[in-house]
Amino acid sequence: MFGMAMLRGFVLVLAVALSGCSSLREASAPIDDSMAQRIAELSLVDAWSMQGRIAVKQPAGSGQGKILWEQVGETADIGLAGPLGTGAINIHWVPDELTMVGADLDVQHRYTGGDAAEQFLAEQLGWQFPAASIRYWLLGIPNPGYQFEQEFGEAGELLSISQLGWRVQYQRFARVDAHLLPSKLRIQNTEVRLRLIVDSWSLGD
Repeated sequence: MFGMAMLRGFVLVLAVALSGCSSLREASAPIDDSMAQRIAELSLVDAWSMQGRIAVKQPAGSGQGKILWEQVGETADIGLAGPLGTGAINIHWVPDELTMVGADLDVQHRYTGGDAAEQFLAEQLGWQFPAASIRYWLLGIPNPGYQFEQEFGEAGELLSISQLGWRVQYQRFARVDAHLLPSKLRIQNTEVRLRLIVDSWSLGD
């Protein structure tokens, strides 16, 4: 469980970060390393954060807003402003528990169990999503625990990853430290489509 001080700190970080995003510099070099090498290298990145913009389109409607995702090991703190309703919400997600906190720091929902994130998405959004895979897809690699298919362009650049009934299309990359990371991507299945534009990446603590 996490305390109010941590929550206040994350809300403050969310407010500051989402108020002043700057564009990443697009990388022109192709992704010429193998997927196995990418998975090996990026799996060693234990802490990272990204901030950007997200748009969701689904049968029940559509929405857009801003997102801040901070991943440290198996723990994720996610700030969303817009696409899941009015105001900002903060999500603290550890294995077997997901807690949703409003801008007023009141705990609004708590989900437990191995499918806590899936429970949250089903109740709040009304659709199923392989939530545990998104942390990998954001980095431009598949979830190593499941089979996947990949598509590359003529220059060797990664175009898409298909996994668990979803297709992740990579439309733009940016160089971050020694890595090429997605800066524009689309995640979709037959009913739901998410578009993400990453304004900034940070790797490490």
